[in-house]
Amino acid sequence: MKPFITLIAFFSSFTFVPQLLGQYYIAGDTTLYHSWNIAQTYTPNDTVDIDIDCDGMADLSFISIDGNAPGFPWDRLSLDLGEGVEVCNSGTGFVTGFEQGDTIQFGNAYWTSFLDFIYGTGAAGTYGQASINNKFLGFRKTGDETYYTFIRFSNQGLVFTIHEVISFCEANPLLNILSDFPEESPYLYPNPFHDVLVLKNGAVASSLSIYDVSGRLMGTYITSEIKVENYTPGFYVVKLILSNGKTTVQKLYKR
Repeated sequence: MKPFITLIAFFSSFTFVPQLLGQYYIAGDTTLYHSWNIAQTYTPNDTVDIDIDCDGMADLSFISIDGNAPGFPWDRLSLDLGEGVEVCNSGTGFVTGFEQGDTIQFGNAYWTSFLDFIYGTGAAGTYGQASINNKFLGFRKTGDETYYTFIRFSNQGLVFTIHEVISFCEANPLLNILSDFPEESPYLYPNPFHDVLVLKNGAVASSLSIYDVSGRLMGTYITSEIKVENYTPGFYVVKLILSNGKTTVQKLYKR
């Protein structure tokens, strides 16, 4: 059964939402909202755009930037909030993660348009939330009407996953994904891959280990042809130890 989020209340039209001055409650099921199962993990230098008010234009972006980006020596998982867009932060200075069954404050004091990060590093160390585990984040866009979007989200540092989007939009609100695909691997092909990874001619490996983006070891291989048909689509990190002792780490993508 598809999970849904219900805003409290027994309102029959979305336009009634601004008149609710108390709280709303994440609980059950509603015909006003649609559940979009995204289940995709993104890695440093990826950008994901979300439509909140259902006009087909990006209102919110998640942007992951690693410290190797030109002119930017720090890591940062940023929020780019468009005009009129706010994130629920419950007055804490950080994004608020909540679960089904939680009661979330509806008052304006609990939402802000000035919070532009989830996690980052700087000269003084890390800030924000280095790890969010499968929590809903709340966003709203105000104008003639107020639109809400709830995103079930996880991150480990710069690597983030959008599990699900709960939205008023009838079309998928996830608009664009800009990925920084790695350059062609000098030792493995193809990239992106599908069912098989192959060591290029002349490459001899004493060990090849594949990890998912959470760091979980998927398998260690010593063959020149690696069958990966059971892997789910997404990014993977490959640690390759060559016969000459050289170690290389590469990011590959499965379609």
